[in-house]
Amino acid sequence: MRILIVEDEPTLGKQLKSTLEQTGYAVDLSTDGEDGHFMGSTEDYDAVILDLGLPEIDGLTVLGMWRREGRTFPVLVLTARDSWSDKVAGLDAGADDYLAKPFQTEELIARLRALIRRVPVERSGYRVVRYEGRYHTVRGGGRTAPYIVGSEDSEDVLGRA
Repeated sequence: MRILIVEDEPTLGKQLKSTLEQTGYAVDLSTDGEDGHFMGSTEDYDAVILDLGLPEIDGLTVLGMWRREGRTFPVLVLTARDSWSDKVAGLDAGADDYLAKPFQTEELIARLRALIRRVPVERSGYRVVRYEGRYHTVRGGGRTAPYIVGSEDSEDVLGRA
């Protein structure tokens, strides 16, 4: 599974990237809204972690641009903006989830897994029939296949290589 992180705080961005890679994800990192928008518009991601307070273009604007372009990948907003009105604005702009900083890494990963659970159905025609952490069993096209998040072999099985 391929994740885009758009986060302007260098230490946090690198830590998230490293943690998600250790969990088995392929991760790209952008540090500003302009670059993040370009990456999300030109590459296929299974999910995006998006900060709102970005240089160049703010995160809500980036999110709105992606949605107007028809980009449907799940977006988890990760931001220091924690008021209820900020959360409503983020969700109304097209975010699928919203997590305020500071946060627990385990919670972020659990929320990301929850968002990604829908990805095989939406993108490959397969549906998850069993889910155990990063291990899925998927069914589609008259067959059942194992799917391991981040595994190239699993992506070949699903025709997504």
